[in-house]
Amino acid sequence: MSFIQQGGWFTLPILLLGLSSITLIIVLALRRLNHQKINRKTADAILLFGSLSLAIGFFAQILGIFQAAGYIQTAEEISPSLIWGGMKVSIILLHSSDPYINTSTH
Repeated sequence: MSFIQQGGWFTLPILLLGLSSITLIIVLALRRLNHQKINRKTADAILLFGSLSLAIGFFAQILGIFQAAGYIQTAEEISPSLIWGGMKVSIILLHSSDPYINTSTH
């Protein structure tokens, strides 16, 4: 149950697609270092797996935001800091790399 609450069913496909992309990148790099011909299908597979994992990630994020909006709508009273804390977790990639977002805690 913890698996579903922490990332849902989207976590495993994203992980597998990401690991597949990394494996194929390593294979292409080793072929390049050995002066072997690079297979076009392998390069296309890297793009496909990376694009699919990105699309699934965005879809899961949007689904999570809609689910949270439903819970917020049914709640009688909810703290704004709780809402924005959840949004901050939802966009954790942006949060960790954007220099304009304050990451310090008060």
